[in-house]
Amino acid sequence: MLAATARKELAALRGFLAWCQERGDLAEAPVVRGIPKGVTGTRSRYRPRKRAPVLLTAGEAERVIAAMPERTSRGGTPRAWARVAWETALRRATIAALRAPEDYRRGAAVLVVRAEADKSRFARVLPLTAAARAATPCAPTRGGCSRSRTIAST
Repeated sequence: MLAATARKELAALRGFLAWCQERGDLAEAPVVRGIPKGVTGTRSRYRPRKRAPVLLTAGEAERVIAAMPERTSRGGTPRAWARVAWETALRRATIAALRAPEDYRRGAAVLVVRAEADKSRFARVLPLTAAARAATPCAPTRGGCSRSRTIAST
């Protein structure tokens, strides 16, 4: 455990003990000593590892998208959303932040990504493939196809 981690945990413990004393659960909170300044600690070799990403071939992605429902019981359009995500490689939150008609117009060959819609604040214009244009004839939303508001719903 790194020293900074231990210090944060000790601060939380001290706060908890003070709270217990204020409530009357403890007559007197015990003194929790800090760790010496020179201690740096070591990283645990058992820290959790990130899972390896699942890489899909184009054919596998096509089969996954084709297997998705065209509409949900609540009116969402997951297949259209997945198609746009696959064709543009945009983040989920970025797609959710896109607006029609500001960012996309029916049948347009490009998708405008505003800086405020992107996590990295990178404004750009993306060309849309024929498959992405076909999947988004209008803006798919939770309530079905709409000509205004969000391009896709999460």
